Amino acid sequence: MSLVNGKKEKILGIDLDPTDTLRMETDKEGYPSCTYKNKECTTIDYLDATQENAERHYKGKSSNSFGLFAGFGKGKLNNN
Repeated sequence: MSLVNGKKEKILGIDLDPTDTLRMETDKEGYPSCTYKNKECTTIDYLDATQENAERHYKGKSSNSFGLFAGFGKGKLNNN
């Protein structure tokens, strides 16, 4: 899933973050500090990214790569 306090976490044995872009550390009081791609993020953003990875995994897609829009123009689609 991600790194939580320096330890690799998995959900039901599935690694939803194979590149370790999601990280969560807890302070002495137990409050979380989250990062996504080495940038600070909220706990909600952290959970959203984890949920997106889980949904992509469920659909049979890679959990850590997203498709890009190729743009407009003449392509390979059959335009009848």
